[in-house]
Amino acid sequence: VIKNNPLTPRRISKIHFGEDLDEINSFMALSEVLGHLFYLEDLGKIEKIEKNGIFYYKS
Repeated sequence: VIKNNPLTPRRISKIHFGEDLDEINSFMALSEVLGHLFYLEDLGKIEKIEKNGIFYYKS
């Protein structure tokens, strides 16, 4: 999803889990995505980019 296309964690979450989630499930989906992003960043497999105060991830 993020290969050559930097995306925010929120956008990645919506792509993977859909946009029709209630508040708690939306939060849980975003938490799941962030956990994976942090792990992949620690492994050096993806890169975090900050642009205008917003974080994007790309591989």
